[in-house]
Amino acid sequence: MKIKDLFKFKDSEEDISKYESPEMRRNYLKIENKRNSFITLGNCFNWPWKDNKHYWDINKKYNTNYFNYNYWYLYGVCWIHSFLIFRNIPKGNYKLFLNMRYDNEKFKGQLKLIISYGKHIIYFIDNWPSLYQINEFHISKDEQDNKIKEDFICVIKEEDFIKEENEYLGVEKEGDNDRYIKKDDEFYVEFWHNGGLTKKGWYYGGARLEEIKDGELDEAIKAENERRKSTGLNYETSPPNNN
Repeated sequence: MKIKDLFKFKDSEEDISKYESPEMRRNYLKIENKRNSFITLGNCFNWPWKDNKHYWDINKKYNTNYFNYNYWYLYGVCWIHSFLIFRNIPKGNYKLFLNMRYDNEKFKGQLKLIISYGKHIIYFIDNWPSLYQINEFHISKDEQDNKIKEDFICVIKEEDFIKEENEYLGVEKEGDNDRYIKKDDEFYVEFWHNGGLTKKGWYYGGARLEEIKDGELDEAIKAENERRKSTGLNYETSPPNNN
């Protein structure tokens, strides 16, 4: 199906490919089986080194990102800080999915993953991704089954729509670049580098928030707990420097 048939915003694929400014903060609404999903693409935002093809570039071989848009591929870099942003999300319960792929086992544990509403941290996940995730979402598997396969990360509950500061400051900022200024009514999926080693082998796609209907929350939380056991990742509710 064409993108215009699935998404509320009638943007063409050509238009999407041109989004570069972090101020676009662009999301897409997909309605399927009377259930809302909000989708955000990495290409709608900026991050350090994105414009340097020695470090990052669009990979045109695989088309299992959302509506067949290309992944960004990480060739190698030490310093990483990127956002996927959801804006104007109705208050409620959601499942958060990531669409990422890998081709290098050494990428294991190279990032910190922070999920927040404004400056309020919902989950801080260190040593992400796990080796389990890298094996599960290795890019070679897309050649066998050309379908979108998402990584279920967590449940975002209605009570997480909190406007309070509990921010992970991370490492030093690069000057006073306003890409680091968070808005208190947006959800952030934030990736920080974990240590100074060169990181490579990451196919950077996007994220999706899927609406949880009334009566489904307990089952979704159960599924999240099972997912945590599989990946072996530790979910914290506050950053290390605030403990």
